[in-house]
Amino acid sequence: MLLAVGMAYVYADSRPSFAHAPPPTYFRLFTKESLTKIERRIRDERQARALVKQLQEQGDPAAAAAGPRDDIQPNPQLEAGRTLPTRLGEFPPELYGKPIEELDEFYFNKYVRITSTLLSVI
Repeated sequence: MLLAVGMAYVYADSRPSFAHAPPPTYFRLFTKESLTKIERRIRDERQARALVKQLQEQGDPAAAAAGPRDDIQPNPQLEAGRTLPTRLGEFPPELYGKPIEELDEFYFNKYVRITSTLLSVI
């Protein structure tokens, strides 16, 4: 059935189907582009901090509010050894054993190296 809605014509049974929409992807493979993004975020944050420092030296009272956030803390739900929150969905099997991008925004602009001795051969 065709309905006139304003100036547009819409089929009465054409409702958006959310049942077929894929779930959001939180898990992404870590690539060279991922490292480039981290380096860019680090560079941008350093530039922003330098600009804030310069503005503070010039006596701008609003400079502190314009700077990068220092109040972000690591997400305790994502710490090592804990079960992933259900809001993230199932971990994709194709990413087992492969490096993935960081899920915690605290580490988005930090170099973090994790080594595991669990699988090392002596």
